[in-house]
Amino acid sequence: ITVGGNSSTTVGIQFNNTIIQTFVSGGTISGNIDFTVNTGSILSMGTSVVGGRNFTLSSGGGLEIGSTAGITSSGATGNIQSTGIRSLNATADYTYNGSSAQVTGNGLPSTIRDLILNNSAGLTLTNTITASNAITFTSGKITTGANELRTTNSSTNCITGNSSTNYVIGNLRRSVSSSGTYTYPVGTSSYSELLTVTLNSVSGFSTLLGSFTNANPINPSYPLTGIVASEAHIDSMLNYGYWTLAPNSGITGGNYTIKAAMKGYTNTIASRYYYPLLIRTNSTSSWQQTGSDAAFKYTLGTLTANKSGLTSFGDLGIGFGEGPPILCFDNHTLISGVDLQVGAIYLVTDVGMGLDAWIQVLDFTGGATISDVDNFTGSNGYDDAWQPFINTAANTTSSVGWKITFKVGGTSTDTIVPNIIFAAIDVDGNGSDLKEFVTAYKPYSVSQSTGSTLVLTQSSGDYTATAGSYATIANIDTNHTEAMFMVNYRNINNFSYRTGAITTGSSQVRQASLYFKSFFNLPVTTLPIELLYFEPKLIGNDVEISWATATEKNNDYFTIERSTNGKDFEQIVRKQGVGTSNLKHYYSVIDKSPQKGNNYYRLKQTDYDGKFAYFPIKVIHYESTEITKNISFQNISPNPFTENFKINFSLKMEANVDLTILNSSGQIIAQEKIGATVGHNSYEFVDKYDLSKGVY
Repeated sequence: ITVGGNSSTTVGIQFNNTIIQTFVSGGTISGNIDFTVNTGSILSMGTSVVGGRNFTLSSGGGLEIGSTAGITSSGATGNIQSTGIRSLNATADYTYNGSSAQVTGNGLPSTIRDLILNNSAGLTLTNTITASNAITFTSGKITTGANELRTTNSSTNCITGNSSTNYVIGNLRRSVSSSGTYTYPVGTSSYSELLTVTLNSVSGFSTLLGSFTNANPINPSYPLTGIVASEAHIDSMLNYGYWTLAPNSGITGGNYTIKAAMKGYTNTIASRYYYPLLIRTNSTSSWQQTGSDAAFKYTLGTLTANKSGLTSFGDLGIGFGEGPPILCFDNHTLISGVDLQVGAIYLVTDVGMGLDAWIQVLDFTGGATISDVDNFTGSNGYDDAWQPFINTAANTTSSVGWKITFKVGGTSTDTIVPNIIFAAIDVDGNGSDLKEFVTAYKPYSVSQSTGSTLVLTQSSGDYTATAGSYATIANIDTNHTEAMFMVNYRNINNFSYRTGAITTGSSQVRQASLYFKSFFNLPVTTLPIELLYFEPKLIGNDVEISWATATEKNNDYFTIERSTNGKDFEQIVRKQGVGTSNLKHYYSVIDKSPQKGNNYYRLKQTDYDGKFAYFPIKVIHYESTEITKNISFQNISPNPFTENFKINFSLKMEANVDLTILNSSGQIIAQEKIGATVGHNSYEFVDKYDLSKGVY
């Protein structure tokens, strides 16, 4: 549009209640023109330029900006190049929708009503910008640099449209209420690192600044030390970066919950690691483990950590260390057998990172049945737990046997899980004539909380926790640790357990809930001793059993137990402990009467107060020197192996040689008979059992 006239002539152009598309592609309005966009109108500039004398964007109007220079306060750059007054209202809406990377420009008011980004090439703030109503991501990323993108609307949904490709690179400050869930879509040029903050009756501040820093979260001057979470020693952190939350003033009340989703890290991750969210005051302070951790998730390269009960702000990063993972049993499908009947097998996918679980109903005893599996209805329980409804029989002891087997995610291939913790929750009674019980078969260790009301018994390495009183706990309540039975397994592919009740009255329907996480303040397998090794060794016709401790606390004595079948153990020797010590101590005993065949040895440690714990089983195969002296081994290689290895050995007589391969828990993996001749022999083992990574 070109408007003629002399310098004393002024032409006015006004748009009212209309949407004006790009009026001239790349064109310019020039001359003595006052250009006004009134309330309800949206002017879409594209690459066009408004020159003339004065430009006014009224309250409630909208401007769509396509220039790479955005809006300037003066000069011949940007979409608005008027030589007079450039009046851009603070209660108008501004959309950046260019096709190349844009800057907001120094003419954009510091406060506006709505900021909308619809440019996949992105937008960079020239100054700190505050949106009083909303920030909308249609496409693209907003880069703040040292500036801030702010909202003064404390509504939780005043930021919309953010996604894995639409977010803020830099500083996002939100006005917040005392309670509510606020998203912080922040990240780097490569990845969205979404942070979700839930405030719970907080006080003392009104705005909260969030950002993500792409840098190693560990300051060498402040290494990770002494951080233990759910039995895992946290000694590393995801290396892509960390978040920072900074309120405008200190928190004086309430607490908050965090959900942090990280991409871009290059650390090795696996299901044997535990991933708590850590917090520190700033980069010149140490990382701390505070608050309560919830289940973490790993999906397509994104690891999401959760923490609740936080009462201070600062840097937030995801730590990790080897330990039992928190497993989530929240989706089940019947894959074999008849639903709710003996033999039924249920598939639960994604219980952990790359991990599925198959749960089999083994048996019913005493007239028990199942009315539902993994039930979650309202306040009945927790979705992450495995919690069937058991129908107990009247006037008897009735129970259901279960077997849980771990598989490589999405397959039917067995896998070994190095460390598993589960808590049997709410093991109580009905107040008059029923007591629940849970039995764990051959666990690594078991534990109860201080003040536990459960009665714990042991038989042949199986542990049963029975309600010690008739106290009833409403629904499923994870606050009642006195009614929890904590169980730990190590290096297992599967384990079996039993849930049931002892009744002296009518039948009942009881919910049996297993939660695969730790609830006690101390890790479940924190024991009075730190074991360095436990090793039986065959010497002639004797078995020498040696072990060592790094520390001991209130340790009364050790017991060595032996079994010929790996199930039924008997005590063969007792050795006094040193009580309390931070020095290394070495122990050794001799078994002078090992049994022919496999001898399973187990170390038991007992405290002064009678509490005890077991350590992993080791196995020795024994014949007699009359036979064993006739065989000698040259080598076994390669070690470690992937698919096969060779055993080179010599015999002084022709004989059949029995080969037995066992895993580190003493379970027999393979047995073969080898026909061997006098002199040198070579046997090649080929893995046809799909062995998991481990020691055999």
